[in-house]
Amino acid sequence: MKTEISLLVSKTLKFLDETENFPSAETEPSEGCSTITTLIEAMLPQVATEVVANASRRDISAWKEADAEVEWIAPGHGRIELPDDFLRLGLFRMSDWNRALAEPMEFGSEEYQLRCDSRNNGRRRSAAMVIVEGGRRRALEFFGSMNPGAYVETLTYLPHPVGDDPDSLELPASCLLTVAQTTAERVAKRLNS
Repeated sequence: MKTEISLLVSKTLKFLDETENFPSAETEPSEGCSTITTLIEAMLPQVATEVVANASRRDISAWKEADAEVEWIAPGHGRIELPDDFLRLGLFRMSDWNRALAEPMEFGSEEYQLRCDSRNNGRRRSAAMVIVEGGRRRALEFFGSMNPGAYVETLTYLPHPVGDDPDSLELPASCLLTVAQTTAERVAKRLNS
């Protein structure tokens, strides 16, 4: 959901006022920020990213669908380039799987090494995935899709809140108040230190 930064600033100011952490007139906002509003605006992108990345899966009602083209690495092992605005995985499912996956395994883990081992010969056929990062590129590697005609049935994700529009952030509706409240707490902490 596209959210205007001005709305988030307004909600943050209300939280500061309600918690009686609203700074007095003689309080200096911060280096590089001439007003409380500019301090809030400067903090919002980082706070929004942290809140969205750590939000409970059940609190997010809308995930973005990704177009995905599979690059096959080996039988049962493929790779999909993730969108540039990718922040967090929702669900992933190949057409020949019985269920969708939500949690990737850890890159470099023992399980990952076993699945990549060429001597494995397909012994580990259960569905699994990992997010691989290299430079500015991110990819999702998956294992266990043994049907040569398999395709990506579902790939959902949360986009990074900071997009092309400098006046808005892309946030799930359920995260708006948490972003404003967390920003208010950080502003109060910075001003009171």
